[in-house]
Amino acid sequence: MILGSENHTLLWLHCFMMFLHKMGHIVFQKEKYVSQTPL
Repeated sequence: MILGSENHTLLWLHCFMMFLHKMGHIVFQKEKYVSQTPL
């Protein structure tokens, strides 16, 4: 029971980390694009 809930928490944490990584990559690409374009 405890092991199952622990695996569920790790799975949720893994999905959350993947989501943060994807969002961070999108923001990084956007900032790099903005910095490359002359104002």
